[in-house]
Amino acid sequence: FVNILLGSWKSAEKWQNLLCMLLGTAGTGKTTTLKCALQLLTERGMQKYVVAAYTGVAAVNIGMSAITLHELFQLRKTVATSPGQLQPLSDVEMDAFLERMAGAQLLVVDEVSLLSKLLLKQIHDRLVEWRRATNRHDLASLPFGGLAVILAGDFGQLPPIANPASWSLVWLDAVHGAAESTALNHGARLLKSFTTVVRLRRVHRQVGQSLYKESLLRLRDGAMTKDD
Repeated sequence: FVNILLGSWKSAEKWQNLLCMLLGTAGTGKTTTLKCALQLLTERGMQKYVVAAYTGVAAVNIGMSAITLHELFQLRKTVATSPGQLQPLSDVEMDAFLERMAGAQLLVVDEVSLLSKLLLKQIHDRLVEWRRATNRHDLASLPFGGLAVILAGDFGQLPPIANPASWSLVWLDAVHGAAESTALNHGARLLKSFTTVVRLRRVHRQVGQSLYKESLLRLRDGAMTKDD
């Protein structure tokens, strides 16, 4: 994972198109790996990255000045007449957003399992709005406004809260019949842009072989045995 990021950083074009997932069960070292990668990228010239998570608890746990996605992107501001569509930021809100995103070269989003297709699309929309506000129209047509994005987490953990199962990123079929169908299916297409996926498999939190640990992993994957 670290080598992928460092290799992409050497090329402006590769970095601009970097959309990557870092997956792994609890205890596999996702946060440690992220912190190591960000430190090495900073040593190689990265000036700013932005870290966000769905919940405040996760933002605190991951550190790195992380905040919630709703605070960062003002996701509660939706248009009543257009389901799933975000309201444009006011001048004051845009000024604050521009200050927070100034010079950002990477967005890291933790707790990927809690993201819905709609939320992913709204993140994209806000980043496109940011690019247009900074007159980077050349980047506004790219996924997430041409900003490198890392989605981290474990799809075996909690799914999106208070949403139908079809809104989850792991639901592969197109959504029909919902008022937000267009936005949801756009979010599904955005997910397909993440062509680089790294999965950490070794659990470091419980070192060595453990029947209990292995049983829990099989329970997570729905692959229990009679012995479990």
